[in-house]
Amino acid sequence: MSLCLRRIKTFRILRPLAYQFTTSFSTREFISHVLVEAFWDSSNTSKKSSSEIISYGESTTHSEPFYNGEFDQTVFSFHNRVSPHLIGKSFSSPRDLHQILDAIKFNKQNRFAIASLDIAFHDAFSQEKGVPLNRYLLSHYKYPTNNLITEVPVGISRGMKSSPEELAKSVLEFIRAGNKKIKLKISPDKDLEYIEAVRNIIKSQDITLSADANSSYNELDEDHFNRILDIVSKVDLLEQPFSYDDTWGHALLTSLLNKKGLKTKICLDESIRYLKDLKNFVSQVEMILNLPVEEFSHSIAVNIKISRVGGLYEAMRIAQYCMDKNIDIMPGGMHEFDFGQSAIVSFNSINSNFYPGDSEGSETYYCGALTALDGKRFEGLKTNENGNLSVPVEPGLGVGSLIWDELLQIGPFTYISKLDLDLNRWSPDWNPVLLEKVKKDVQSQPF
Repeated sequence: MSLCLRRIKTFRILRPLAYQFTTSFSTREFISHVLVEAFWDSSNTSKKSSSEIISYGESTTHSEPFYNGEFDQTVFSFHNRVSPHLIGKSFSSPRDLHQILDAIKFNKQNRFAIASLDIAFHDAFSQEKGVPLNRYLLSHYKYPTNNLITEVPVGISRGMKSSPEELAKSVLEFIRAGNKKIKLKISPDKDLEYIEAVRNIIKSQDITLSADANSSYNELDEDHFNRILDIVSKVDLLEQPFSYDDTWGHALLTSLLNKKGLKTKICLDESIRYLKDLKNFVSQVEMILNLPVEEFSHSIAVNIKISRVGGLYEAMRIAQYCMDKNIDIMPGGMHEFDFGQSAIVSFNSINSNFYPGDSEGSETYYCGALTALDGKRFEGLKTNENGNLSVPVEPGLGVGSLIWDELLQIGPFTYISKLDLDLNRWSPDWNPVLLEKVKKDVQSQPF
């Protein structure tokens, strides 16, 4: 069985957020993601039939290089250069994509751009097999677990607020909805008091509390390091306190917590783009503690963001290694649209022992639908009455196809959902992103 790639369409969609989302490096009122629509010819020799498959991928880059060096324009540039090497070729599996990228010797730092193609490849091949993405991942990568689940627990990520009281108030409604994990964005000027306010709300409930620093602390700053030591006594998991390239600093901190016997895990996020990055970190901790990883794996965790690691191919390699070494995994998210969110939830569902991911229901962030499934609008993966997200059961990503008639073009290769412009649907305390402002921003950044 093989699939022939006939055409790749790359474009950007902007969506207003239901509320401002603030981290240590940016405040966002709307999200722009680059999407891939790929058209394939399927030649199934056993059935002597041929049909067209349309698949989708998503890159969760920012409009500016806040999170890392990639952003929307670099994804477009990468696709323009890579697509000619892919069009017209036949592929037998998603791995073939990565072999071609290796052969043409492009710089592999464009992890988000590669991920958008990788997701589209996995969507296509799981559609061809007639199975949901999660079942394709289990069978294709021979992942050694029978723990496939139909619902994944929802973990929420709360951006920074102006006061600890405001943050606690925003968290309370999600706790009442049954969320099992709360992640707080922190920085050196907004950490301990904010964490304590949420702890007072959680109290004795069985909820995992994590803090995500997004690389905002400096291990060489004595005040920063002391604050980190205070923070780890108040949370279950501390995510990426130091710079993305400071694996040694994270290794030292992990070793210190292990020696102190603390249960708090250090979770790496931005530092992990490849399996080799994780192996390098583990080897550094092994050297410091003079222990094998099995002796300290309880002290570490990995946030696997599918976009950040270059797609599902590398995500599955990292997951296999973590399973072998008993390292906890948290499937991460970045305000994905339908396609990216389905990929996260499907990945999350392959092992019931994963931490609750950053996969909130789409109703938390966005209004309306981007896709249609079986002739009906697909309103996104929404939180059910159990506080979980149901895993898609249709072949592939299982969220349908884009509704092009409901997208309004506002710039070169850039669209906005008409339903998202129905600002009356948003809460009255939100400061709407006006269409004219969005148009101006788009036109100032032509592709």
